[in-house]
Amino acid sequence: MNQGSWYEVRNLFLGLNHKPRNFRLAIKLARECPHPRAQWLCSLFPGKVPKTEWEIIAILQGSNDPDAYTFTGILYDNYESLLHGANNGSVLAQSLLLPFHHEWHDNVSINHKDDPMVLYNLAKCYRDRMAALPFVQRAAELGHVDAMIEYSEIGYTKFDCRRLLWYTNEVLHTQRGKRSLNALLVNYPNLPNQFLYHLGALLSRRVSGPTKFVTLYEDSRNLCRHAVTAWLIVAYRLRVIKDIRTLIGAQLWKCAWKWMEKEDYMEQRKIHDFFKRLKNA
Repeated sequence: MNQGSWYEVRNLFLGLNHKPRNFRLAIKLARECPHPRAQWLCSLFPGKVPKTEWEIIAILQGSNDPDAYTFTGILYDNYESLLHGANNGSVLAQSLLLPFHHEWHDNVSINHKDDPMVLYNLAKCYRDRMAALPFVQRAAELGHVDAMIEYSEIGYTKFDCRRLLWYTNEVLHTQRGKRSLNALLVNYPNLPNQFLYHLGALLSRRVSGPTKFVTLYEDSRNLCRHAVTAWLIVAYRLRVIKDIRTLIGAQLWKCAWKWMEKEDYMEQRKIHDFFKRLKNA
């Protein structure tokens, strides 16, 4: 957990992973994070955080820490600073320079510490996309936006809902993610309903006016809502214990997307109508 919090702080500080650069918020989060690297960053800015990027870089340049060289290289877009950080053991700097320095490959492979940025940079060194797949997948699982998109584009020999559900808010913030999602919907019209349900949930909060996916999402939730309500009424009449009533109702609600299944839709509708008749009885 501390490791993930530190990566979030670093991404905000440097503007990585499609995060808008925000020095003050990054330092604020770092002060709440017990990770050693976060505490190191706080030690550089014990008081008020400078407003300008040049003041930040000047403070970083006053430190001899490998990460300070790496941060300066990323903020200042300076190859020499990155190289200095890499030579002093910064795994992030080494991963960024892997295309030019293959001798660091083994060290980065061993010491990546589940850093999504490092894993994705490592994956980009492979010409064979399938060889890069394990690194891309792990980086995507850890929240790397480009890795999510990359992994979804590698192939669809077998549909993987986890892969598809990575098209979340962060992915839709990027132009590449939007283009990839549009291509996905055009090329694969028979996507799993679980993905379409979650996509509808996402679009319902972002798009004004009804769309195909929002309509499916809302219809599915309405069917499930009626079923849960009917179950609670029937269970109460049958004197089912309250905790069991609540538990089963919650399980029904968690599977709301299943009401979109085409082959089971009529059967689900019959069950819904049956519960409705019982409710009105």
